[in-house]
Amino acid sequence: MQSSRKELSMGYTLREIADHLQGKLEGPEERIIDGVAPLDQAQPNQLSFLADNKYLSHLSSCRAGAILASEEAQIPPNFAVIRTPHPYYSFAKAVEFIFKPYQKPQPTISPQASLAQNVHIGENVYIAPFVHIEEDVQIGDGTVIYPFTYIGKETTIGMNCTIYSRVSIYPRTQIGHRVILHAGVVLGSDGFGYTLHQGAHYKIPQVGRVVIEDDVEIGANSTIDRATMGETRIGKGTKVDNLVQIAHNVRIGQGGIIVSQCGISGSCSLGNYVTLAGQVGIADHITVGDQAIVAAKSGLSKNVPEKSVMFGYPAKPISEMKRILALINRLPDMKKKIQQLESKVQKLTALLEKEEG
Repeated sequence: MQSSRKELSMGYTLREIADHLQGKLEGPEERIIDGVAPLDQAQPNQLSFLADNKYLSHLSSCRAGAILASEEAQIPPNFAVIRTPHPYYSFAKAVEFIFKPYQKPQPTISPQASLAQNVHIGENVYIAPFVHIEEDVQIGDGTVIYPFTYIGKETTIGMNCTIYSRVSIYPRTQIGHRVILHAGVVLGSDGFGYTLHQGAHYKIPQVGRVVIEDDVEIGANSTIDRATMGETRIGKGTKVDNLVQIAHNVRIGQGGIIVSQCGISGSCSLGNYVTLAGQVGIADHITVGDQAIVAAKSGLSKNVPEKSVMFGYPAKPISEMKRILALINRLPDMKKKIQQLESKVQKLTALLEKEEG
């Protein structure tokens, strides 16, 4: 993550950075910072951060110009420190301040974009070349749409959204404000619905839609299917990683975290602030309660209560699964002991039979 801002700016003083973060500065106010880097790579012109005391050992070789740390972190006095209650969050805000990574292109509608009739476009919108927008689409103020994106008819896109290249938005999709769609996202493709009739799979029409609420971010090449009827809905503030499949009629609450390669089957319901780690699979019609966590590579086949932590395939409460795994690791020794016991039993049985005979 090492990066420099020399080509963009002369940098900022530690005082300017500390004031922006509303942090407490311990060190030279006029020192210039123009980049960021991890503790073990940072140079004297760069800012780093200490999010956990387990990384204190890295300070022995650290050359950072300043370190973001918590108010109670024990930082040697030879380092400049900006103290804040939440160093990782402050680091994110510092990166935004130093680099301005989300600067928008100048508002314009490219003559090489294809716009159908009755497309309503707000103020300060950027539409790149080779974007295709069908009829009756609404696009809010400040939205940015990059090349080769398709937007189907009767779609609504809110304000200040960012839609990267090669996104496909099927008709009648509803997208809220400040939504980010990374390259290759597909919203509103048909749900996977068929019925077997006379030896053939007959396609069930998928006539619902996808609704993406405010402040959602969806990673590259993730797909969200339209509902068979009604809605597939992604709640406010939910973050979806790359390569995720969300099937028809799924409902995800607010503030969810869905990590790469998860697959959520049709008609599942996830509560608020649910976390699915990488490669989690969920069978259809499963309900996951608020604030539940499902560990990586787990498979859910039953409903999950709120605030549960689940792990394994099939998933079980993590404390139970840890006991199971501990037993699995002991199986070779247990097998050997059982074989030894079986041998002793056979010998004792033979002796008894001999005495009785």
